[in-house]
Amino acid sequence: MEQSSKEPGGSPVERVARLDKAIVRHTDFDHAIQGIQNAILQSSHYREAVGCMLLADGGMGKTIACNIVMAGFKGGVVVEDGLEVTKRPAFYLEAPAPATVKAVAAMMLSKLGDPRPLLGSTPHMTERLIRLLKACGTQVIFLDEFHNLLKIGKRSTSVNTEVCRWLRNIVNESGVTICLIGTPDCALIIDSDIQFSRRFKYKFHLKPLKPGTTEDKGSLQIFLERICHEAVRRVGLDHMPALGNQVESLRIYAATSGNPEFIMFLIKQALLIALRENRNAVDIEDFARAWDLGITSTVSIARDNPFRMSEGQLSSVFRRMK
Repeated sequence: MEQSSKEPGGSPVERVARLDKAIVRHTDFDHAIQGIQNAILQSSHYREAVGCMLLADGGMGKTIACNIVMAGFKGGVVVEDGLEVTKRPAFYLEAPAPATVKAVAAMMLSKLGDPRPLLGSTPHMTERLIRLLKACGTQVIFLDEFHNLLKIGKRSTSVNTEVCRWLRNIVNESGVTICLIGTPDCALIIDSDIQFSRRFKYKFHLKPLKPGTTEDKGSLQIFLERICHEAVRRVGLDHMPALGNQVESLRIYAATSGNPEFIMFLIKQALLIALRENRNAVDIEDFARAWDLGITSTVSIARDNPFRMSEGQLSSVFRRMK
């Protein structure tokens, strides 16, 4: 493992927090970002706007992907025909739980600077929203927690139809790309409405990171190699365990099910344990102690601590999954 050139100052928490600035991308992540960017580009040239969906369970990096795409757009105040106009080419919002069409419309109006976003009926708010989207030069809207707008069950049809029609109207009238972000089961509801699914053909999935084999590295191993490098460089460590090797990556997967958010939290906790004991080197026992805190218990596939298992015991954990 690469040696740090110097130990940075700061408290243990401040040092570990530097790891939050590291964005480690992987195949699914890059595919989603490039796909969303492609949908936006197509919308700016095609006769009909192109929508897309970003589907994943919690902790897979959906919000980070959105922020990367939005970073490519510059807004601000410009002068057009002698008038100052605020441009908002991209924005993100989270549908509350539970959500209604009117509530989400008001949130969008607020994002665009409408002084009275709750004024009027839903149709009037929608008309105002479409005008503002055009005036603000909006190209993409990221609507997160989209599943909060949908209903599942016998009485769901009318609600979901209303949501789909409302979003379809915005896409048709404004020409804006809408990226719907939600859980994988959202796609089933969207696809049940043929007219709506036409507007959201592209679906990008962020799946758990998987360990590979000794011959072929998986996405988890590559992710761990890169994050270990970043930990040494950014936190100023003298040593990090080689988490990217086959055995250690299996331990990490057993502890986190390959969920990037839980992986990062586990790594940061292990670093924190070492630094608080004035050690600039991290070892596997630090990961074992971090696991003992129960911080990954909701996703761990191992009943016992995977960082204290023999390779045989670790293998048995994965055999039970089959």
